[in-house]
Amino acid sequence: MNKSPFSEKKHKYKFAKGGEYIMVKVLVRDNNVEQALRVAKRKSQKEGLYREMKERQRYEKPTTKRKRLKEEAVRNEKKRQSKQRMVFGF
Repeated sequence: MNKSPFSEKKHKYKFAKGGEYIMVKVLVRDNNVEQALRVAKRKSQKEGLYREMKERQRYEKPTTKRKRLKEEAVRNEKKRQSKQRMVFGF
């Protein structure tokens, strides 16, 4: 079997929801480490790193995972609809 370089897929690490590692980069300015730590915590929370670590602490059965994801989808849809009602007024 002859493989062309165009058909090869790059290996992606399956750690984050996007299929790659979550990498948080923070610049330390003027040796202000405390501010850099605050920024790093905020960025990692925004990326969903803490939530993913919490989810991976224990094994979750596929049925409970599907149920949780469905509940999240319903919750997000309700939130989206309420925001839409506020914007359009209906």
